[in-house]
Amino acid sequence: MQRGSGEAGERGRRDEGGRHFSFPLASSLSPVLIFLFALLFPLSPALAQPCTEQPYTLTLTLEPADSPNTPDDREKGVLGGSNLEYEGELAVFSDGACLQTQGISITAPQIRFSQTDGVVLIENLEGSTPRFRFWAARGTVKGRVLSVEGMRVTTCRCGDELRLISENISLDTGSGDIVLKKSRLELWGIGLLSFEGLSSNLSRNVADDFGLGRVSSDFAALSTLRFGIDAGVSFGLENLALPLARAPGQAPVLLTLLGSGLGGPGPNLTFGLSSQQGNRRGRFAIEGQNSSSLVQTPNVLFSHDTREARYGFRASETLRWDNFSLTPFGQMAREKSEQGLAYGAELRHAVEAREQGFRFRLESFGAAVGYDQPQFYLAFGGRIEGGYEGAFGVKMAYDWAIDSRSARFWLERHEAAQRFSLVLSQGPSSLGLEYDALSFTSTAFARTSARQDYGELWLDTRLRYREGAWERQELILGFVPNPLTCTDSLSLSPTLGYDFLRQSVSRFGLEVRYADCCFVWRLGYSEVRIPQAGTGEAATGKWVFGVELR
Repeated sequence: MQRGSGEAGERGRRDEGGRHFSFPLASSLSPVLIFLFALLFPLSPALAQPCTEQPYTLTLTLEPADSPNTPDDREKGVLGGSNLEYEGELAVFSDGACLQTQGISITAPQIRFSQTDGVVLIENLEGSTPRFRFWAARGTVKGRVLSVEGMRVTTCRCGDELRLISENISLDTGSGDIVLKKSRLELWGIGLLSFEGLSSNLSRNVADDFGLGRVSSDFAALSTLRFGIDAGVSFGLENLALPLARAPGQAPVLLTLLGSGLGGPGPNLTFGLSSQQGNRRGRFAIEGQNSSSLVQTPNVLFSHDTREARYGFRASETLRWDNFSLTPFGQMAREKSEQGLAYGAELRHAVEAREQGFRFRLESFGAAVGYDQPQFYLAFGGRIEGGYEGAFGVKMAYDWAIDSRSARFWLERHEAAQRFSLVLSQGPSSLGLEYDALSFTSTAFARTSARQDYGELWLDTRLRYREGAWERQELILGFVPNPLTCTDSLSLSPTLGYDFLRQSVSRFGLEVRYADCCFVWRLGYSEVRIPQAGTGEAATGKWVFGVELR
């Protein structure tokens, strides 16, 4: 830690340059809490005036202690206050003492800076970033390590109904590794999660650790919470990351505990655990009287599903050279009444070319499988795709697969296919066509949207033609309002569909959003009046409730 030019080297000297003091607090503490909460919208700075406008300021620079100093290693900011005194080697700022960098503001009754070892000492601090507010009993910055004790953090714009309380947070700003000790997450004073220790890394996303990210659905909500009414009440948690101690970069274990159809004719309870990291994944679920599991690594696969009356174990090894890959395998499986052994190999070849906005890819495969019975299974096929992305977009693809007979098990099966697709796009508008030669089915869609000051209007048209007759001619209209940024604000998001074949309303829905200090509450109702071919829909209505962090 070094003092920059023009620092308050004399007692009472004012730094007229107003230079800034910067250290990795802004670039490190902010992602720590982004990691802990799925933060969505910015907050206002805590300071009434910039720290640079205080009567006394001190420009400081944090430098790595274990590497040569380069311009990229230095980050600047400002330490200031209305009063500056010295206690030996300590520079003590008070009367509005503040610490400010790009993205973070901290105030405290007093802030001490050790001129000997370059350590910043802060007690009873209060601060904010563009995404959260926080309070702490004390904090220190030394070298590349930030340590904060007795911290309380909230994403709420006012109040702190949702808060994280941690005895200690330590961050290595060089590697990005984070260690949280004796922490708990509270909602309205009720503890939701607690853990003795948790390790993570700034490069990981919040959804990977706590499952608090957004979900892609008609009623996106805090992704772990599920509540709805559809042939009974559905309520519970889905893909909640368990607060288990793990090494940085290690995938979390996700918990699902969900009741569905409660109070209806077919109530069901689902319990599940899952985890995935790269090409390794595992999951186990019990749903009513059925269970399923999957364990997969690059060389081993095990799966079972009592609902489909099947299980399978496969061991394989993949050999690669140039654009080719060969995967010999052996397996034991059961599917319905079939049970036995299988062995074989699958050969794949892929080539890809890119030139400016153009892209072309060809992937082909061939599979040969033998069984412990006098049977043999052959299959080959592939995919050709190409396109262009520029002022407009074009994507074309052709998938095909041919087999010699029906495979005994799903593990080696390649479904027969002859399918062509084309998508044209420009700005917010797109047009898609698909033809399945095996089922003689043509489908098409056209989608466009228009951005307004108050939100986005969108239109979606769906067509389906099969074996000489129309199965679907539907137009869907909807409106998505701008995100709520003000407390105690309300918005509406309607949806309406019309079936031209039956000349009647096919679906409708309405979602109401309300924003308070901490959350956006969502209540929605949607109803399918005319089920559409090829979608698996049923004529039904459902209520959905959700909540997400602001």
